[in-house]
Amino acid sequence: MKDFPIFLKMYSSRSLSVLSLSLLVALTAGSAVVRQATTAAPTTTSAGTTAAGATTTVAATTAGATTTTTAEETCFPASARAIRADGTPVRMEDIAVGDVLRVGGGKTSPVFMFTHKDSDYVGRFVELTVGDAKLTLTSSHFLYVNGALAAAKTVSVGDDVEMENGDIRSVSTVREVMERGIYNPQTVHGDIVVEGVRASTYTQAVEPTLAHAVLAPFRAAFGGFGWYTTAFDAGSSLSKLAPSGGAVC
Repeated sequence: MKDFPIFLKMYSSRSLSVLSLSLLVALTAGSAVVRQATTAAPTTTSAGTTAAGATTTVAATTAGATTTTTAEETCFPASARAIRADGTPVRMEDIAVGDVLRVGGGKTSPVFMFTHKDSDYVGRFVELTVGDAKLTLTSSHFLYVNGALAAAKTVSVGDDVEMENGDIRSVSTVREVMERGIYNPQTVHGDIVVEGVRASTYTQAVEPTLAHAVLAPFRAAFGGFGWYTTAFDAGSSLSKLAPSGGAVC
């Protein structure tokens, strides 16, 4: 802890104010705690690639549930699969802080916190069919569409999305589905590959550059000390740090 002042010197005065507010929210968020990660991984490494192929079309959906919330709660369902550094798929509900995931472009990055982690959530998601892959995410979540970040709700059939290896594939179907769980693992990099498709960890709720800046103290705490917080697993507290008041997830 004696090196803490040196740690603070990495930030401008504006960043320090965000850091102070961030830590205050984290330490006062009810039962949430700051923890020591069991595996603090490096920020970026190289990785292999995957691909998707073929075409498929599907139609409407429904699901029974006891609890529902709005699709503007932003993230991925429990069943959506990211890809570990070694190429094995991992469901969102099985990801832990410290896990190293593929983020696209042959890179990997560790998860340093969650901005949503709720297994009881049941609600509406957007499902995009890309080749033989089906990417399911909430409507406000960003992915790379036609060469730029765009929310899932803006995607149309025929739009191009970016795959993990940089290939461009067209969306063949777009539909609304009901799914269980809502998870948003934040990688140090800021991107994440889900079902082979490159996506962002951010959404329309807060402009991505601002969201990335708000989370900077948490990335630094994880990278420097292996610390992380569960304060924002419910997806509500972090919004207090963003001018728009939206959840950063």
